[in-house]
Amino acid sequence: MKIKKRTIVRVLFIIIFTILIATIVLKYSSFERRILLFEMFREIAFLYALVVEFPLAFVRNRDQLKELWKRILVVPLLLFAVFYMCVAGFNTYNLTKDVFTGYREKVVLIIERTHEYRMSDNIWVSDNSKLLKLHLAPGYINVDVGKSYSMRFFENSSIAIPINKVE
Repeated sequence: MKIKKRTIVRVLFIIIFTILIATIVLKYSSFERRILLFEMFREIAFLYALVVEFPLAFVRNRDQLKELWKRILVVPLLLFAVFYMCVAGFNTYNLTKDVFTGYREKVVLIIERTHEYRMSDNIWVSDNSKLLKLHLAPGYINVDVGKSYSMRFFENSSIAIPINKVE
């Protein structure tokens, strides 16, 4: 019995993902767990689709790409897939480092807040030693500019979770 390479890659993805989920569930409390699981599911899903399923679909359908116009249409798609695979891999690596190293907790002053997209806002904070750009955790919007907060943040993936306002 010969095991196919794609089956080995799929099993490796499942094993790594299971280890990461178990670590998140056992190590973190409810809000941090929810944020990390959401980010991890999103990044692993994109990475899995681009590393395993997209090349498999491309190899299965390569005989249909004999015409020049089809090849010209596929090249930008391949370039985008390779670029996004690098981005998703880097984000997954940073998130994995954060899962195992944990968060840092500091009192910070929020200097600026920008609305990037629906799920997360970027905030600029000062912790009396340096200026940091963090991503406010998805679903958390009760933060005012110019106020100090006790905040937990994951350093590598730049996810910030405000705990409470400091007077």
